Amino acid sequence: MIKNQIVIMGRKTFDEMPDSFAEDHTVIVFSRMLGSSHKARFVCSLDELFDLRDLPEDKTCFMVGGGELASLFLKNKAIDRFYLSEINGEYSGDKFFPIHLLQHRARDTFKKETSFTVYCYDNLRAWND
Repeated sequence: MIKNQIVIMGRKTFDEMPDSFAEDHTVIVFSRMLGSSHKARFVCSLDELFDLRDLPEDKTCFMVGGGELASLFLKNKAIDRFYLSEINGEYSGDKFFPIHLLQHRARDTFKKETSFTVYCYDNLRAWND
């Protein structure tokens, strides 16, 4: 779904990506400390992101995480559609998605497999708080 598209992610997510990831994507990284990389462009705010003018017009933007960035986009109604994967089972972890930001919102099942389900939340900018 995101291959050859524009992907927006937080710095921590970017640091965890393999170097080869940037070969198939236009990468934009949100970071409080601006970095420099030939593999990605760095921004520090939504305003700075929206001011970017030289992004490929034939590509779709996907925000791919992490949780802090998802919160920023959802709270500021800066995203139209959100895909959320729910993995079946109980797992321990140290990072958690801010699911409360999507509670009581309509969702459709996008894909269902034995081990996970992907839900689609649509028209997020139109939702009232």
